[in-house]
Amino acid sequence: MTFRAMPAPWHDILTETFKERPELAVDLLRDGLGHDLPRNALVRAESGSLNTRNSQDLHVDTVTVIGPPCGASWRSS
Repeated sequence: MTFRAMPAPWHDILTETFKERPELAVDLLRDGLGHDLPRNALVRAESGSLNTRNSQDLHVDTVTVIGPPCGASWRSS
């Protein structure tokens, strides 16, 4: 039997931070790591439930999307 360790409190804090402020991911990638991303990109947090083409369900903590609006709750970074 395998047991997974519970995430540390800092994991939960970071996860909630990116959910509440998804533009932070763009800022860190652009300003912290030097990636070429637009300054006024439209950014939103999405569901962390993903599915592969082989029907494998994946559940991640946070998904940040950059792109044109196709729904509600958009913010400009």
